Amino acid sequence: MKLSKYAYNIKINNKLGAYYSVLSRRYVTYDYSKREKYKEIVEHLNKSQYTPEEVNFIRELHKYGIIVDEKTNEEAYLKYKENAARFRDQVLRITVFVTTGCNFRCTYCTQCHTHTRMTDETKNSLIKYIENVSLQKKRIEIVWFGGEPLVEFQAIIDILSKAKSLCGSNGCSLVSYAVTNGYLLTKDRIEKMKEVGFEALQITVDINKKIHDSQRVKADGSGTYDRVVGNLIMAVENGINVTLRMNIAGPISSSDLDVLRKINPRLRNNIWVDIANVFQNEKNSTYPLLKKAIKMKYSYGGRFNNYSGCTTCGPNSMVVNTNGDILFCSNADELSGIGVLNSKGIPAYKNEMDYDINISRSLTDIDECRNCPELPLCLGRCYKALLPGGDGGCLGKRANGMSVEETAKLDYFYDLEKGAI
Repeated sequence: MKLSKYAYNIKINNKLGAYYSVLSRRYVTYDYSKREKYKEIVEHLNKSQYTPEEVNFIRELHKYGIIVDEKTNEEAYLKYKENAARFRDQVLRITVFVTTGCNFRCTYCTQCHTHTRMTDETKNSLIKYIENVSLQKKRIEIVWFGGEPLVEFQAIIDILSKAKSLCGSNGCSLVSYAVTNGYLLTKDRIEKMKEVGFEALQITVDINKKIHDSQRVKADGSGTYDRVVGNLIMAVENGINVTLRMNIAGPISSSDLDVLRKINPRLRNNIWVDIANVFQNEKNSTYPLLKKAIKMKYSYGGRFNNYSGCTTCGPNSMVVNTNGDILFCSNADELSGIGVLNSKGIPAYKNEMDYDINISRSLTDIDECRNCPELPLCLGRCYKALLPGGDGGCLGKRANGMSVEETAKLDYFYDLEKGAI
C-alpha cells in the first residue's frame, strides 16, 4: 500500500486532524493531540504487524482512497473520471444566446451590449436541431444566456413551447435554466417558465445592498438590489431552485453577507450559494463566506469535484449565438463563428476535426498539471486556456480562492451541518 498522491494531512481544528483526499473528497479524522502517532502509521504502511486500532485506521484510509494499492494508477483513474463526466452521450446541454442586449450595466462586465436579438431563422434552426437530437438523447438541457436573456422572454417561451412538444413525442426530456440578473422576473413569468420546463435560475446578488448597488446597476445608473432580491425570493417560493451567485472583488467579511440574512430560513435549502472572485488575478478566499452560508442552512454545490469542466464546451455541449453561429464557449469572443447551425438543424463546422480535438483537450495533457496533487480540484476550470494561444499553465488558486486545507475543512463542516457525521 502507499499514500495517495492526492492525499493531505490537515488540521480541522484544535481537537481534530484529518487525512483528506482531493480525489474522493472524503476524509478520515483523528485525535489531533496524537498527530505524530497517526503520521507514523501512514509512513509505515507495510510493516509486518499492526495493532487492532492501526488496522481499523488503515481500512478507513483505504476505503476513501487516501491510501491505495501499490500498483494503482491514480492518474489513469482520474482521467477515467473526467472522461465519464464529459462524454455522457445521453445528455446534451445547449447554451443559447437569445440576445446580447442587457438592462444592466454592471461595472465589472466585459460584454459589449449591442442589442441583437435571435433571428427567426436561428429560432427555427434551433427548434429543428432540438427535434433532431431528441431522437438520440434521453435528456436535453438548455441554458439561456445573454446579455440578459429575459429581455427576450417571449422568444424563450415560444422556442421552448415548440421544442418541448417535439421532445415529448420522441421520448426525450427537455429542461431549462437561465443565467439572469433577476430584475425582469414576475410571478406570471415564473409560472410560464415552469410550464415549459424551467428547473432553476442563476441569479447574481453581490453580498449586500451597498456593494450590489454600486456594481450591478441599471442602464440609467440606478440600483437594483431590492427588486432582484425580492424576485429571487419569489422564484424560490414558487418552486424554482436558485443558484445565488456572489462576486467579490476584494476581502469581504462574513458579517457583510446581508443578502443571506434577508431570505427566510425555510427557503434556504433550495438556494445554492456560489461565491467567487470576479477577477481571476485576485485570490481572496471565500472560505469564511461559504462557511457562514452553510451555517445558515443554505445549500452548497461545491462539495464534490466537477470533472466535466465548463458545461458550454465539451463533446455533448453546444453554444448557439443569436445569428446561428456556433461558438466554442460562452465567453470567448475571439473564437466565435467556428460553425453555424443550418436551416435543417444540423451543425456545420468550419473544421470539425480541429473542433473535436480542441473540445477533447484536458489538463491531464499538461505535465505541470498532471503531476500536481491538486489536479482533481481543477479539472472543472476553463478549457479555453488549453487551446492554442491560451495561457495553458496554472492559474494558482481556483476562483473560490480556497486552499486545499480550506476545501477540506469546508467539506467537513458541510457534512457536520448536514448531519452526515
